Amino acid sequence: MTSLEFDSSILHHQYITPIIVARYWEEKYWTLSALVFISLEYIFTFPYEFVYIWRYPITNVKTMYLFSRYFGLLYQISNNLILAKIHTRLPATFSTCLDWYIFQNISFLLLFSAIEIILMLRVYALYNQSMIIGWCLTSLFIFEVALTSTLASRNVPALQFDIICNAIIAPYESFIFAVGMMLVQLIVAVLTVAGRRTGRTDVDVRIVKLVLRDGFWAFTIVSAVMSIIVPYSFAKQLARPFVVYAWPNCLFSFTTCRLIMNLQQFKFTVPDHHIPQQAIPRTPSEVELPPMLVSSHAELEDLNIF
Repeated sequence: MTSLEFDSSILHHQYITPIIVARYWEEKYWTLSALVFISLEYIFTFPYEFVYIWRYPITNVKTMYLFSRYFGLLYQISNNLILAKIHTRLPATFSTCLDWYIFQNISFLLLFSAIEIILMLRVYALYNQSMIIGWCLTSLFIFEVALTSTLASRNVPALQFDIICNAIIAPYESFIFAVGMMLVQLIVAVLTVAGRRTGRTDVDVRIVKLVLRDGFWAFTIVSAVMSIIVPYSFAKQLARPFVVYAWPNCLFSFTTCRLIMNLQQFKFTVPDHHIPQQAIPRTPSEVELPPMLVSSHAELEDLNIF
């Protein structure tokens, strides 16, 4: 059955109810909208990527940028293709839904980990690469990975799906996940704020303020994601893929790439004659991004993340 045939006959299928029809269209268009958003972001920022990423030696953080950029884009493309295939073979089998669920969980964990690593590196630099802070941040990161992996693995044996692969979940699991992630974000935010009082005279005050703003906006984005995922899943008793995975992964990829790109823009201002002159920012004040997302330079240069 083709997608068009399914669309025209959906109301006449014995498994289809009006609620399932509504979920079908919501899933289809919201998942597609995440792909459109990340694709437009890629098109609009590729000139900057060419100048500030590809023209200079690759570092660890640039590698993370490329991962977040292209894995995030590949995820969105794959997610839409998988969803289209699922919608042409309803009711979906349990094994098909389970494979898709695992794929989305792994993608979520990887993209979320990328943004966490960037934010933690900044805090580490703010404390002049303190060993104590380094171990603290490493422990927080391990805790996040362990919590996410444990909850996901515990959830698998009890998983149930509706006929279009929305997972029917227990609300306490999503609540535990959100509380754990928010706790880590709060600790990182507190460390970032406290780090401005380290008293180092060699640190540019403006750069420290930018690090604080980075942390604030990252905290806001992650908080917003968790604040939507948990209440929505609790109210619906469903893990809607576009709410829990497609759009959060889109935002994680977007934020990580923007933050890293700003690191490069902060250091490199050499124009490329193959790119329109007006497309290349000369100074941090000319960067098209919101100033809150411009990141530090002096504290991070010692970490070789440029």
